[in-house]
Amino acid sequence: MALGIMPYISASIIMQLLGMAVPAVQKMQQEGESGRKRINQWTRIGTIVICIFQAPTYITLYASGKVANMGGSEVSAFAHDAWSFTWISAIGLLVAGAMFAVWLGERITDKGVGNGISLLITVGILARLPQAFMAEVGLESQNLIKIVLEVFA
Repeated sequence: MALGIMPYISASIIMQLLGMAVPAVQKMQQEGESGRKRINQWTRIGTIVICIFQAPTYITLYASGKVANMGGSEVSAFAHDAWSFTWISAIGLLVAGAMFAVWLGERITDKGVGNGISLLITVGILARLPQAFMAEVGLESQNLIKIVLEVFA
């Protein structure tokens, strides 16, 4: 789930903008439940398209960082051939992970717990909060002043 829920949010925003600009999408929005289902389906398809474009970039950025130092020569995590099985399978896994996040968000919404997509975003932010706090103040004792100033100022 490295790409997370953001491709779905981007596709949803695109569909909302298309609803203002394209008469066919406006008509779907006004059709009620059946139109909403078709718009949701188009949003899912848009999510897959966005993921297919984002995944190679994500993998390229990951592969550009050297992850191992073997005998003085650095080895990359991925093969350099962009059409290798490793790249294709990694792209497929990133797309599948993002679509799993979308599916999970929809199931949370269907169960009536709340807006599933918003809950997933909130959980992601809260999960990174301790790490962000420690990065902000550091672990040294002289940073105690920073902690006091940020909490009480």
